[in-house]
Amino acid sequence: LTQEDLEAFVESEQDRGLKPLSVKSNLRQVQTFLRCLITGEIVSSDVLARPIRIKVPDALPRAMDPLDVKHLLSVTQNIRDRAMILVLLRTGMRIGELLRTRVGDVHLEERKILLWVGEKNRTGRVVYLSEDACEALRVWGRNRDAGNVLLFYAQGRSSISYTAVRTL
Repeated sequence: LTQEDLEAFVESEQDRGLKPLSVKSNLRQVQTFLRCLITGEIVSSDVLARPIRIKVPDALPRAMDPLDVKHLLSVTQNIRDRAMILVLLRTGMRIGELLRTRVGDVHLEERKILLWVGEKNRTGRVVYLSEDACEALRVWGRNRDAGNVLLFYAQGRSSISYTAVRTL
């Protein structure tokens, strides 16, 4: 048994059409068995001398269950917090994008928010609002300080920090 045999095993697993995580799991099981054989001096330790690493793509975040969203919103009493949570949930905006949003970027009659510079790709885009997010923004708009240009801010400040929103 050689290192090339292990590489051939990985290739055969990939050729079978298995996903990277399955191939990685199967390889780990074989490596565990080989360690037992190495301990028993049945196989040379050269087989595992050079580790084989399989890159597994990061999983995309899953959407919240609608019942969890309902429960979260039922315990959120603060008008600003409720509006922020609904906008983030319904639009897929990043927190940084939300914190840079100005009042003039929000068009409630058209149910959209203009994002001028994207955080990752440096291009603008438009996100569309659901009816409940629009209503939350209307309520927040009636209660917010009209003198502040940013859509969301902390009490007594002109902005709110990323950490504060993430903690919320």
